[in-house]
Amino acid sequence: LAAEIDMPNLPALLSHFLYYQQNPNDPHKASEIPITDCPHFKGSISVFNSASAWFYAPSNLSGLGGM
Repeated sequence: LAAEIDMPNLPALLSHFLYYQQNPNDPHKASEIPITDCPHFKGSISVFNSASAWFYAPSNLSGLGGM
């Protein structure tokens, strides 16, 4: 996944994320925490692409019935 989205540091980011999930009150920045102190994720990640869009007319004078 890291190569697909061109983020070679994704494993380190994920490890730091997991560290903060296990230690929510730790005041240190991610750059201050050695990667060796972080948990390692050994599973797989699935990505399902989707999109949604919302359109509205804030000044719709015609109302619900249309013109």
